[in-house]
Amino acid sequence: MLVSTALAAVGPFLPALNGTFLGWDDRRALVDFDGWRSGSWLESIRWAFTSLDMGMYRPLTWLSYRLDFALSGLEPAAFHRTNLVIHALVAGLAVAALRRWVAAARLELDERWAALVALAFAVHPLRVQVVAWVSARADALATAFFLVAVLAWLRFVETRSVGARVAWHVAFAGSLLCKPIALAAPVVFFIAGWWLTRRRPSFADVLIGLTMSAAISLPLALAKGVVHSGGGLPQLPASAAFTALHNSVQPLWKVLWPMSLGIAEPAWPFEPFEVPYVVGALAAVALATFIWSRRAQTPGLAVTALAWLALMGPMLGVVPFGYELTADRFSYLPTLALLPGALWLMSRLPRRQWLAVAAPVLLFWSVLAWQHTGVWQTSEQLWRYTLAQNPRSALALTGLGDDLLKQNRVAEGEALYLRAIEWLPPYEPTLLGLGFADLAQGRPHAAIPKLNRYIETHPENRAARRFLDAAEDARDALDAQRAQ
Repeated sequence: MLVSTALAAVGPFLPALNGTFLGWDDRRALVDFDGWRSGSWLESIRWAFTSLDMGMYRPLTWLSYRLDFALSGLEPAAFHRTNLVIHALVAGLAVAALRRWVAAARLELDERWAALVALAFAVHPLRVQVVAWVSARADALATAFFLVAVLAWLRFVETRSVGARVAWHVAFAGSLLCKPIALAAPVVFFIAGWWLTRRRPSFADVLIGLTMSAAISLPLALAKGVVHSGGGLPQLPASAAFTALHNSVQPLWKVLWPMSLGIAEPAWPFEPFEVPYVVGALAAVALATFIWSRRAQTPGLAVTALAWLALMGPMLGVVPFGYELTADRFSYLPTLALLPGALWLMSRLPRRQWLAVAAPVLLFWSVLAWQHTGVWQTSEQLWRYTLAQNPRSALALTGLGDDLLKQNRVAEGEALYLRAIEWLPPYEPTLLGLGFADLAQGRPHAAIPKLNRYIETHPENRAARRFLDAAEDARDALDAQRAQ
């Protein structure tokens, strides 16, 4: 079941093998920047464990890129292939973890149901962003380590062995070192352990886990400070509350209705009293009220909800992080919290009804995932798809502008940058493109301040420095010509 589920999990995402490095982070982090691949393996390891590049502490993810580079160079297909392998591994580990959970929770289900639920997670269109985008590998890799931690924890709950306890904490640390998105997992283990065993779990284990989370959070907090200084906007308490409520239920809606998937929702301009956010907040409050009122009759539902909120915690958007309010990849790991709840629900309803619904739903999701994966093959496809859904996306306007500039369509690219600034005045990634557009159209004096402002927050960008040098040379030549 593990192998067959893992193989079936990658089928809908095979178009990713034809994908390129996207202009959204891939090229900046992997192609234009070589800090992670320059020098020996020892130098790469030292760099990975001391770098906050891209505003995130994720040393094991950088080393996975380094391994791809060592084996295949900068060949996009190799990087995409590794993403597929990691996703298949996640699917297989999910089956193993759910089988253990069924046994620990004494549910009257066989392993086929665990495989079915894991496959539903794996082929859902919400997984596309993580699987098809090389830069999102960290989410899948962190999830794989997290599932190993879950398996070790379930073994520890069953046997109380020292080896299982050590493996649990080591795997959890590995997850944090891929990407610190499971910071509140110790709370999940505590709640789930209490429910499974009907006795209070060890506070020492919770303390160990939270200490590791805090240790990893320090560089993460520093990284957030770097990104925030680059343009993030602070939120008022009311906005933060609406953000958290909206983000806590929006992925649940996308699980049920995966028809409007995108790359990300911008963190601003954010109007908390717009209809979607008000509806989301009311839905969150109503759902929480219902679950709380039924906690005695359906404890499994309450545990699932608490685990979901704990794993979604870093992605709720209360603390602004860069330019994204929410994104599909944010739900990759937290969705795992829903799977035990789904099994618990299945154990209490007629099985034939589930099978009758599962087959067409899984097929439908797989087709949608295949189609959406094709959108992620090139940057221009991705940006045009995004703008068709949201013409105000500053991220897509800037990204498409970058692509047009590379095609020497300078005026068209500049127009897109100006539209991005119209919708989002502080959006500083447009500065690089606008600076280049000014330079290409003979306006070096206008280009220089824009490029300088961009370099202040992106000092590692060598292209920006080349443009600045060229703009300064052009300015000097133009000034000398005017002086004659």
